[in-house]
Amino acid sequence: MKKILILIIILTTTITLSFSSYAKNKVKPYKINTKYFKYLGYTFKNKKDINKCFPKSKLISKNTKYYPFKYKYKSGKFTCFYECEFDDELDKSTYEYDLDYFKCPIKKIVNIKMRTKYSKFVRKLAGKRFTNYDVDKKKHKLTLAYKTFKYYEEESKSYEKYYVLWRIKLDRKNRVKPSSVVSFTDSEENIVN
Repeated sequence: MKKILILIIILTTTITLSFSSYAKNKVKPYKINTKYFKYLGYTFKNKKDINKCFPKSKLISKNTKYYPFKYKYKSGKFTCFYECEFDDELDKSTYEYDLDYFKCPIKKIVNIKMRTKYSKFVRKLAGKRFTNYDVDKKKHKLTLAYKTFKYYEEESKSYEKYYVLWRIKLDRKNRVKPSSVVSFTDSEENIVN
């Protein structure tokens, strides 16, 4: 009876340890709100178009000293940076706004609830081991190319697929907080084939 009891304890311990190591490798991924990524490859014809995508956008600064002009809009928690070019060189009142990049707290895009070490954050973001990221521990910055968006190429009349480049500001212990600011831009050197 004593031998059976010891055998049951050993089997229970082995099963528990193997399950916990399996559970450690299987990470429940974050949910990612990708609806704003498509605007990275989008050309806005006027300020009304901007308000459709980023509601109640307000112009907070502009630089019209050098061409292409730079416009900065605020829409709630989003700050959007646009390059502004003339649609028609002869008519200076025709503008096209190209979203250069936008930034916001990470919790607006990812359902992060608490501070997380950067390596665990990246693993939960991808739902698996993910090695295509760069971290600068001295400057507390995390950079990775993840998720994609389609960009319409005017000359070839076709769509190109690009990765979204994430730049996340980490805290002093190199963790991602729900309030950590992240900027999103296109990553042209990482075109998806």
